Amino acid sequence: MIAVSVVVPVLNEAGNIPELAHALVRVLDDLCQREGLPEDAFEIIFVDDGSVYASWKLIEAHFLRPFSRDGCGAAPR
Repeated sequence: MIAVSVVVPVLNEAGNIPELAHALVRVLDDLCQREGLPEDAFEIIFVDDGSVYASWKLIEAHFLRPFSRDGCGAAPR
């Protein structure tokens, strides 16, 4: 069960994503350990709204479940 969700808006931030992601994982791991939650009790959601640089490719390469939505369609169920 997800207890903590962190949503990170991304627009042309490829250079900052790895450091931010690692810092968030460290903080959230510590939180889970302190609160007695399982390791998978958190999620980090990166929302890329049309970066023209390598932001989305970087997210895809380093994270397990990338989801891309082009245009104005609805999110998957």
